[in-house]
Amino acid sequence: MRNNIVRWGSLILFIFLPLSLPAQSWEGYLEYLFEDNGESSAVTFQEAYDYLSELSSNPLDINTVETEDLTPIPGLNINQISDIIEFRQKYGRIRDIHELSLIPSIDDRLRDYLYCFLYVADSTPQKWYSKEALKKGLKHLNHRILLTGYFPTYPQDETYLGDNTRHSIRYTVGMGEHIKFNITGGKGIGEPFFTRCNKLGYDSYTYNLSIRRLGIFKQLILGTFKGQFGMGLTMNNTFTVSKQNMLSAIGKISSTFSPYSGTSDEKHFQGAALTLQCSDNIEVSAFVSYRYADATLNADNTISTILTNGYHRSKTEIDKKNNISLFSAGGHVGYGRTTEGGVEWSIGSSFVYTGFSSVLNPIFSKDGAVKKSQFYRLYSPSGHSTYNAGLDYRLRWRELNIAGETALSGRNDNTSHAAIKKKGMPIATVNSIAWRASGKVTLTAVQRYYAYEYQSYYGRSFGENSSVTNESGIYGGVHYEASRRLILDLYTDYAYFPWYRYHQPSGTYSWDNCAQATIDMGRKWTLSVRYRFKTKSNDVHKTRIIANYSGEKLQLRSHIEGTLLGKDNDKNDGFIASQSVGYIISARWKIQGMAAYFNTDGYESRVYVYEPGMMYNFSYPSFWDKGTHAMLMVSCKIASWITAIAKVSNTYTFATSEKSSNSKTLIESQLQINL
Repeated sequence: MRNNIVRWGSLILFIFLPLSLPAQSWEGYLEYLFEDNGESSAVTFQEAYDYLSELSSNPLDINTVETEDLTPIPGLNINQISDIIEFRQKYGRIRDIHELSLIPSIDDRLRDYLYCFLYVADSTPQKWYSKEALKKGLKHLNHRILLTGYFPTYPQDETYLGDNTRHSIRYTVGMGEHIKFNITGGKGIGEPFFTRCNKLGYDSYTYNLSIRRLGIFKQLILGTFKGQFGMGLTMNNTFTVSKQNMLSAIGKISSTFSPYSGTSDEKHFQGAALTLQCSDNIEVSAFVSYRYADATLNADNTISTILTNGYHRSKTEIDKKNNISLFSAGGHVGYGRTTEGGVEWSIGSSFVYTGFSSVLNPIFSKDGAVKKSQFYRLYSPSGHSTYNAGLDYRLRWRELNIAGETALSGRNDNTSHAAIKKKGMPIATVNSIAWRASGKVTLTAVQRYYAYEYQSYYGRSFGENSSVTNESGIYGGVHYEASRRLILDLYTDYAYFPWYRYHQPSGTYSWDNCAQATIDMGRKWTLSVRYRFKTKSNDVHKTRIIANYSGEKLQLRSHIEGTLLGKDNDKNDGFIASQSVGYIISARWKIQGMAAYFNTDGYESRVYVYEPGMMYNFSYPSFWDKGTHAMLMVSCKIASWITAIAKVSNTYTFATSEKSSNSKTLIESQLQINL
């Protein structure tokens, strides 16, 4: 198998490297940020993709943008954010977006990425809520309607009660970047539509009204939203970046909310969120939320598991729809200032409370005993409610950034198992440092300690699985700009897990190492070579080569990746080679295609590849066994206000001695209307 990997890899590189190739736009750069591969990366990739899709449709005026507006953008670190703000303060109004090239800390790739989200307004705007501005804004409201459909040609599960399609509708109306209203409805494959539990049509709806910069009101959101306090120990249901790009996240202490317009049943909020700028130094944020959720119940009607997949296809799944409710509330108070010596510092405190309509009891058993197979759930969030309190800090002086957060957790619970009753409040802490030692070298380090008793239902921060429990570790990284054309990135991360995890005993560890070289080959060619070794329950070796070309009309991308999983003689190999092509035929027509060949020893050594998708819909499929995958997508701008997109993809798995061949075809379409 490994000889086949080498042979196929050499052949693909020989064929495609002379062409070289990315899907360069912001999507290609985003994939680079979330390239750890795996289901957890796919989830955070989707969250970031949704956020940036919205931002690319409603870019920010670079002359009015503030630090909190730039902080949520993945891949932009705190030094680069400060450099943008300081450049504007030093030289005055930015007249052309290409002036970003004058900021040394922003390289060509990042600059092109930011062009998608920032623009220069025609003139210095007056306060948007002034009488004249409101009159003009209401006259020129921007309406957008997005219709998306998925039509599989293969049969669905017989237990599904709805039709074999997935579709959604999204309507957005806004007045610039200051006022926006959105409502989204969607259903998945097999979910009823205007029948059974969905009398109002779609299976799920999200809606929100967001207002920005209204006097002391920096932000107000009514409806569905997500948010983060500090470094995420008390609350963070937004997204996190991969270890490879931890540098961009260090120092981003934030108290921020963002509208949520997805249609899945993720851990979002529903209610109201508010951020007040009380003075130049003091900022206060608060939120309150009440929403229904799905859950698996125990025999005594306590909650076993809160479900977040949003599936309501079969009778079993429908019976669990909205059978519990969650109440959440919290706030953050921050104080920051800059000294005469140029030292920027801030401190903040946060508190988050979450209550459940029924007792959360993940280790329920009729006889009261806890099975060993359930030990990993012994310290999961439980009880009538949970609460978290945290302190965060940040300091920036010249090229040095230090940030961190420490939090405590507690719960109201009179029914806990005797094994987990313990005095005191468990602690979690994460601390980071980034130092640009020279113009070419940046060093980073992250320390975290998350007690296995610590509980935070909405918490998420840096870690092996981004969860904030049962983990302690240390991360170190080096970013070296060896020359104008060569960038080297290295990291090592060690984590220890004192308590049981799913299918893992107590006292395990992981060690993750990665080395990557990015080469600017000139003439719009780039080449990325990466090797990653990770030891956990198994040893995992991954090697990947990506060649990119981005021209004015032609975009190409070659992706080759090999995986070796296992120890001793129990090994699993995996390999994938893919080629993507994008071409702008004219101002009206655009075409994209992709072809891939994969060959793995089984599901455990499955491989992933990014596939171009439609707006608000990305594809990050996994493949296993042996087969091919192909995709073709055509976009037509029918008029200045309407665009139609059609996409067809097919995955063909070859026959083996144990199973027959299998072919799955998916047809997708999207209609974008801008008024």
